[in-house]
Amino acid sequence: MKQFFSSFFGAFTGVVFVVFVAFLLVGGAIAGAMLTGEDGFSKVKDGVLHLKFDAPIPELTNNVAPSSALSIDLNNQLGLNDYVRIIEAAKSNEDIHGIYMDLARVDLGEAKSSVLRGAIEDFKTSGKFVVAYAEYYTQKTYALATAADSIYVNPIGQVFLTGYSAQVPFFKDMLDRLGVKAQVFHVGEYKSATEPFRLNEMSSYNKEQIRELLTERYDDLLTIIESSRGISKDSMHAIIDGLLVRDASTAVDKNLVDGAKYEDEVIAVLKKLCGKKKEDKIKLFSLESVEDEQILKSLNVNPKGKDHIAVVVAEGGIVDGQGNPGEIGGERYMRLIRKLRQDENVKGIVLRVNSGGGSALASELIWRELELAKTENNLPVITSMGDYAASGGYYIAAPSDAIFAEPNTVTGSIGVFGIIPSAQQFLKDKIGVTFDTVGRLNILRRFLHLEILA
Repeated sequence: MKQFFSSFFGAFTGVVFVVFVAFLLVGGAIAGAMLTGEDGFSKVKDGVLHLKFDAPIPELTNNVAPSSALSIDLNNQLGLNDYVRIIEAAKSNEDIHGIYMDLARVDLGEAKSSVLRGAIEDFKTSGKFVVAYAEYYTQKTYALATAADSIYVNPIGQVFLTGYSAQVPFFKDMLDRLGVKAQVFHVGEYKSATEPFRLNEMSSYNKEQIRELLTERYDDLLTIIESSRGISKDSMHAIIDGLLVRDASTAVDKNLVDGAKYEDEVIAVLKKLCGKKKEDKIKLFSLESVEDEQILKSLNVNPKGKDHIAVVVAEGGIVDGQGNPGEIGGERYMRLIRKLRQDENVKGIVLRVNSGGGSALASELIWRELELAKTENNLPVITSMGDYAASGGYYIAAPSDAIFAEPNTVTGSIGVFGIIPSAQQFLKDKIGVTFDTVGRLNILRRFLHLEILA
């Protein structure tokens, strides 16, 4: 793969300005929606914001690939930035007394979870309460729960903390037995995607990078728990290493949670925090309410006028052509960026990447337009990375003046590969099918037979 070297020179003032805007966008300090008037929250009186994270949260509202959410209403999927903005708006609204996080299921990447955790931490600076509840906590749900003032778990639930590990399946022996050969072409020692088809165990390079990733993730978890629950890293490591917490009562004893309660008892806690009596009703305002359409209209503002920053959200696999929702279509993004860079009102581009990569050709098309935005249009280009910005996701970020990652972003995997499966031996030995070819060019015959290229 080409090597790209970003230049940090250019319009310094413009770069600083775009970085500042990117920070606001990703960190959740944009108060673009107020919880009053016609934004969909006007009917909430003495309410509690009820947050669930059991459905995919895309970077951009409704940018969900249909194949990944067959049973989900794809027309009502709030994006990460809109979540942050709603939490920010709730912070200053006097009719919202606090947040109730229902963490029964969390469908979030590590970086998105970190962004939401930061937004909730900021919400608490208003003096309002945050309560978390789940019947069962995994490491992912518990890490998010530690942003709350109070954490509760079902009396027969668990807080299951086991540390981090990674296991990779390998298929080479199976393919050899079948007579199928995976012809692998790859560049990059750390480009490990093809290892399951050409090796029987992880290479030293892959072990190194996975070990480094898991070690950092584990240290982040211990740091979060230490800062929020007051449990030292050494003590927490002993708890996890010895699997000392297996039930709700032990979790309470070890100060991992504040109490073992049923959901109705947690609702009673919320009522008390709101200054209500046990028999009073309390409004749990969910983002899935009937007013969501108004909320989305108030949040999704298309900037008009002069001097604005264009935010381009590149999320999903990078594919050739137009692409579908939740995908990064090379041609579609090429035209979008070209239109933005030729707009005299656009003074900079912030690229938000959440992608594990994909097509090299599509990545090149996007890379080219971002490069032209810098060199021909003199626009500062800043990249902010989400859960993933690997392979092609890093490729398209490469022209940027500056690249920023979330603390838990997975990036790297810089390299290229191709796999051409050859079933020639399988077809001949197992079912008696052979091929013969006539052609003028030797290279044609070799491709048709799927033989290894010299």
